[in-house]
Amino acid sequence: MIVIRTEDGSPLHDIRDEVCPWSGQRGRYRFAATLDQVRIYPGTYSVDLWMGDASTERVDYLKNAVTFEVVQTPESGVSRPLLRQNGLVYQPAKWDYAVTAE
Repeated sequence: MIVIRTEDGSPLHDIRDEVCPWSGQRGRYRFAATLDQVRIYPGTYSVDLWMGDASTERVDYLKNAVTFEVVQTPESGVSRPLLRQNGLVYQPAKWDYAVTAE
């Protein structure tokens, strides 16, 4: 499990794979998690790593395993400034409308 936390330590994302078949046996392993898009506002974040076996028994836990900074760039596709006062996660939506009778 991966937890992304804000600079003040609040959990922002709880990222899990509910079907990972790892049994928790001793040995050397490499795990990889792929996230298509994590649309979080600019700021400083940290990552906690939690590892457990299939029965959710904790094997290891690393708090603040890594820290990273998110900055807004033109590649984000968002022309307005992403200000923290507006939220923590930016989620675009496809909007539509219809004229209704009065």
